[in-house]
Amino acid sequence: MREIKNYDKYLCKTSSFSNFIKGNIYEALAVTRCSVCFMDALGQIYYVDFEDLQTDFTDLQEVKDAEIVAPNHFDFDNIVKTTLNDIENLLVVKGKEYRRNNNVFHNFEVGANIANQTPERVLNGFLLKHLISYNDILNDIEEGKYPSKELIQEKFNDIITYFVIQKAQILNRTEK
Repeated sequence: MREIKNYDKYLCKTSSFSNFIKGNIYEALAVTRCSVCFMDALGQIYYVDFEDLQTDFTDLQEVKDAEIVAPNHFDFDNIVKTTLNDIENLLVVKGKEYRRNNNVFHNFEVGANIANQTPERVLNGFLLKHLISYNDILNDIEEGKYPSKELIQEKFNDIITYFVIQKAQILNRTEK
């Protein structure tokens, strides 16, 4: 086994590690006396001992004359995990930002008073601009123009977030 350096890339060959995804490429962040430190897509740090590294990962530095190609499988499970994590972070961080007097629905209730509508209709108005953007993305795809991953994550996470808030708002109203 060659000397491992920071930023060396490894391809995960197995599903036996619960925190690594088979087919994904991971970068070494640090090397200790007996293990290599990796970070997963969610920013969690994991240490893999050298024996597991040799058996369960391919050292991409040692692959000679081979073109490194991204995995051709679609990783639905990872998309679900990262989306749920992103949504939770959005709801917690933004929730603190918009909350007044410990009321998570403050903006929608104040908006309802101003617009003489229900809080649910006000939230629907906030959501509408994101749904219009989503529809624009679909129109662009039909014309062969594909959005960036960043735009997809932003728009879909915003839409999901508003639906979660709307669900909570309606459940809160029905429990009163």
